[in-house]
Amino acid sequence: MPEAINKSWQRMPSDTQAMNLMHKRAVRLACDKSREVNAAPGIPYLLVQLGPRERYGIPYQYLDEVMYSRGLTRVPCTPSFIAGVIGRRGSLITVLDLGEIFKVSQRKTDEHARVVVIKYPEMMLGLLVGEVVGNDRYDPASLAPALPSDGVMDLAYVLGIHESGVTI
Repeated sequence: MPEAINKSWQRMPSDTQAMNLMHKRAVRLACDKSREVNAAPGIPYLLVQLGPRERYGIPYQYLDEVMYSRGLTRVPCTPSFIAGVIGRRGSLITVLDLGEIFKVSQRKTDEHARVVVIKYPEMMLGLLVGEVVGNDRYDPASLAPALPSDGVMDLAYVLGIHESGVTI
């Protein structure tokens, strides 16, 4: 047996009383209810910001990755809501500009801007957001209904409004 491994075995207690004490400690630590982590109720989401104060939530179940917006390349002759394409692990992902879709005036892409990669069955795309703010949870039953706003009539991708301020 190598000398380093042999020395580590020497630190283990060899008498029965010490072994019983270690076993009792291990069982107690394994059953300690105060160490259990209870997940908060609700569905977790990534909180992003568009413009100076518009906040949106993207449920984690659809989230695949958050990337820097560097390398985003505009594609000629595409609609204004398509921000461009970005390379990701050898493939190109189409990136939509959420600010353009929801008619929110955004600052030009800066160091805070991110591309949130969304994965849905048989589809992957990126969403250009002004800033990633954090995360939170929402209860689907407590969402307020979304109302159409200026320039946004199709609310098919909006689940509702969380706590009077975050569009999910």
